[in-house]
Amino acid sequence: MVSFIKQIVLPLAMNDLKALSQYTSALELLRLATEKLEAMEDSFLSEGDNSSNKSAVEIPLNIYYEFAHLRATLLESKCLLAWDTIEA
Repeated sequence: MVSFIKQIVLPLAMNDLKALSQYTSALELLRLATEKLEAMEDSFLSEGDNSSNKSAVEIPLNIYYEFAHLRATLLESKCLLAWDTIEA
């Protein structure tokens, strides 16, 4: 899902913004992707909570990095979209 959001959703949203100027649909696409990412993070953390070691949930660093980077990229895309809307 992370790969899908990075390779399909973000370029599609930015293309929608630039080529079609449909801000509402691009913003909705980014919102849905953000919600899905948050659900995936929650699911990943809850799987760790179900393990035998309840004292700490360990997330592999590369997965944490992917989630954090994608969350930042989605936020940046929303900001660019809002900025372009203000300037238009």
